Amino acid sequence: MKSSTDRTPRTLTSRCLRSGVLAVMALGLSGCPDDDSGVEFRHGSIKIEFHRGDGVGDSPFIGTTVMQIRLDYEACLIDFYKANPQWRVQGIDGETVFGGRDLGGEGWQDELCERGSIDCEVIEFRQQIDTDAGGQTGNFLQVSYAIKNSADIENRTIHFGPVPLPELAECEAGSVATVRVASGAARGLDGVPPEGTQVWEMQKFDPDRAAANQGASIGIDAKFVD
Repeated sequence: MKSSTDRTPRTLTSRCLRSGVLAVMALGLSGCPDDDSGVEFRHGSIKIEFHRGDGVGDSPFIGTTVMQIRLDYEACLIDFYKANPQWRVQGIDGETVFGGRDLGGEGWQDELCERGSIDCEVIEFRQQIDTDAGGQTGNFLQVSYAIKNSADIENRTIHFGPVPLPELAECEAGSVATVRVASGAARGLDGVPPEGTQVWEMQKFDPDRAAANQGASIGIDAKFVD
């Protein structure tokens, strides 16, 4: 069982800390040029912490075996992925970013759950930029996690991503590489969709947007599905 404290990501090794390259930028941090594996991290993650909602008696998280989190890209990241399709999930560079470490890249399929304090496994990334083949419009990333122990969710954190760091996104002046929380951004199920039934839904959240590696968590309060 994981402790309630987040694990230190591979980017924050002693070598990186000594090099002094963790320069704070706006809402995010710059990536460390190398970790002990020799991988350069050009993406980061967003920490999300889960709480029992107002007026909720028992924990709504019990029984959760799958969690889905979907955050919307804002202007800078929409522009980035439109201009650089190679960094998308199915792109030539995105494959090793979103995939496991065995592919030799950033390995966020493994990295996300190692950074948080909820015992989990990433089972799917779903990314959409503009209109998909089915005609649905949106710009978002959705991550699905297999949850090992639903009793570990409350007051603990999971990491969402990967999200491009500022130096990769190269936002225009006045813009920041952020994602936004929208209605229905997080939910828990008792099985893999479409078979799984929804167990809990989001009641409220704060703040409503975040950048990679910003430090502060997005807090999500949950309630039982009505």
